[in-house]
Amino acid sequence: MSQYLQGADLAAFGVPNATTAQIEQASALIDAYTNRPEGLTYTGQVMDGSGAAIVQTMAVPKRPGVPIQLSRPNVAQVLSVQQSYAGIPSWQPITQFSYVDGVGLWQEDACFPSQIQITYLAGWPYASLPAGIKQACANIINAIANFPELNGNIQSLKTGAGSVTRFKDTVLDTDTKRILSPYCRPFA
Repeated sequence: MSQYLQGADLAAFGVPNATTAQIEQASALIDAYTNRPEGLTYTGQVMDGSGAAIVQTMAVPKRPGVPIQLSRPNVAQVLSVQQSYAGIPSWQPITQFSYVDGVGLWQEDACFPSQIQITYLAGWPYASLPAGIKQACANIINAIANFPELNGNIQSLKTGAGSVTRFKDTVLDTDTKRILSPYCRPFA
């Protein structure tokens, strides 16, 4: 489960009294909004491959020079690339490939398998998680804490002479969505 705020960052981002439940709820909302159920962080050592590896299997474009796009941002390390050909049920390793983060992976030989399977580490370790993701988490925690009774599809609440109106049915305000937009993956 993702936790996009921890330790000293709670006070630094204005939520010193946030509970674990609030942090997990806000982080889950970020994962849902960005369409990244696997989260935006990984743990473990990058060099020995013990982090939370992503395995992505896809059809290969049949056009030479077209990079293969990975579904996660900020790829820390490509651990392995394998190929499969139509009618052959086994995966064969590919050792000749190049990867440029944000651009894609190129297979350097001239053969075109029908499928490719890429295993990689992506996201950020907590220590280098972008401040925007932490701020978005804090914004959501504040929205949850400030109006706990309005955390649903309630549009307005009246008590006595006072009233509160919420114009959206979400705790993700426009500014928080804008902060998270660079990390969003399109919905399939």
